[in-house]
Amino acid sequence: MLKRCIGAGVPMLLAVSAAWAVTVTINHATEYQTIEGFGAHGSQNVWWSGGPFADASFVTTIVDDLGLTMSRNEFYPDFEPSNENGDANSLDFTKFNFSGEFVTKQKIWIDAMKAKAEQSGEPIRFIATYWSPPAWMKQNSSTVGGDPATNVLRTGVENELAEYGVATVRAYKERCNVDLYALSMQNESAFDEPYNSCVYTATRYRDVFKIFGARVKAAYPNVRLFGAEDMLGRWTVSGAFPGAIMSDTTSRRLMDAIAVHGYSDGVNPTPGADAPQLWNRAYTNMRSTGKPLWMTETSGYSNDWSGARGTAEAIFEALKYGKVAAWVWWQLAGDHTAGEILMPLGQRGKLFYAAKQYFRYIRPGAVMVDVNSDDTLVFTIGFNHKTNHTLTLVILNWAGSTKDITLSGQSLPSFTAYRTSSSDNCTNAGTVTTSASLPANSITTLYGTNYNPPVAVAPRVAGMPGLVAGPARADVYALDGRAAGRAVAVRVDEQGRIAWDARQTGLARGSYLVTAGGSVARTAVVDSR
Repeated sequence: MLKRCIGAGVPMLLAVSAAWAVTVTINHATEYQTIEGFGAHGSQNVWWSGGPFADASFVTTIVDDLGLTMSRNEFYPDFEPSNENGDANSLDFTKFNFSGEFVTKQKIWIDAMKAKAEQSGEPIRFIATYWSPPAWMKQNSSTVGGDPATNVLRTGVENELAEYGVATVRAYKERCNVDLYALSMQNESAFDEPYNSCVYTATRYRDVFKIFGARVKAAYPNVRLFGAEDMLGRWTVSGAFPGAIMSDTTSRRLMDAIAVHGYSDGVNPTPGADAPQLWNRAYTNMRSTGKPLWMTETSGYSNDWSGARGTAEAIFEALKYGKVAAWVWWQLAGDHTAGEILMPLGQRGKLFYAAKQYFRYIRPGAVMVDVNSDDTLVFTIGFNHKTNHTLTLVILNWAGSTKDITLSGQSLPSFTAYRTSSSDNCTNAGTVTTSASLPANSITTLYGTNYNPPVAVAPRVAGMPGLVAGPARADVYALDGRAAGRAVAVRVDEQGRIAWDARQTGLARGSYLVTAGGSVARTAVVDSR
């Protein structure tokens, strides 16, 4: 799945592998996104069942073994079955429905997870999404769909939906003593479904969100707003939903994270052959906004080694190429064995262990650093947690043979190796210092403690105070002024000379005008040879 050639701007991953030893290079000075969490939707059982929704053993498995740090759930529209007082500017919280599913079902899960997280000293961030506004706010007077023309928010109730957003955050706080971490106004906004759903165009979503976001932020400025939870593969160059949100000053300010789903159509996962280029496109579109990118739902992988491998790839691609800060599976557990369930029948399986390779050892606050291998079938990512003083490397050896790796980097710690393969289930594989052997077709996580690399201070470029020596990003123009490339990876030396490998950029040899240095832009004429 990862063995293919893809377009410019993304490393080429070829179906051939070197026979010599592999060097994995860690450059802690080059940093990317900060991780906010890994998680899943739901509880011990699906909400549309009779439970149980939490017991001590299951919650311990999720927090202490899997390492889940983000819990996503639908906030049900039965919380306000009718307009509580007819005044969108005066919320009467006593009139909301406290005998519905949020209190009778979800509170059980939230309370149990919160208590276990506090006992274990682990972070848990609760995030909520609307699948539909309350029925009385909809043109079809129903929470479910069937006709995309009427499965929409009624005109004139935008402020009521915003009030409902405030009530949602308040419900978590007053009923569960939880500060809701993040809230999404609508799940998969483009799809009309026979279950709870609501259809928005990109511009309608943006306009409603501006009202919704302003009201929620006024009442709860610390809650993070994310959206629009559309498909990764539907994100065009300008991006329908993200493009509409980010091109508007108000909605851009209010939206804290752009979230996409890792599907091609809402059901089937993004094809592995397409994922690196799609994630790279999403990251390229987002990086200038300063907003993090989240993946808030995916599934469709079988609970065997083949599915575990696909899941490991999906997480890797989102982290490596999309620079995502949050990654969330669809259903956590349930009473059946379909590919939408991370823990079928509530049991640990191959999907569980593939996810654990990331969830357990990459903790919130970890920063992705630059890690690369010189073998085209050995894929690497790394995370430095400066508070915990840990370095975590996740390495996929997709070759059909064992690979001997050597680690190269400054002040590297010793690591404990954990491995999942067709025969291993996140098994402790011993201690690693500077070298290790990776079995064929395996996922290995190297978890190092007491990691204290030297603080990198990049030298300033003489005469160009906006630049520092080392890796940088630049906008490139032909000498006639036409744009030739944006966010091109370049390297700056201490004399201010900027260079890159033309084979990696797709640019022809010649002289170009390059602007770099962030907000303090500087220019220089360089040669790409």
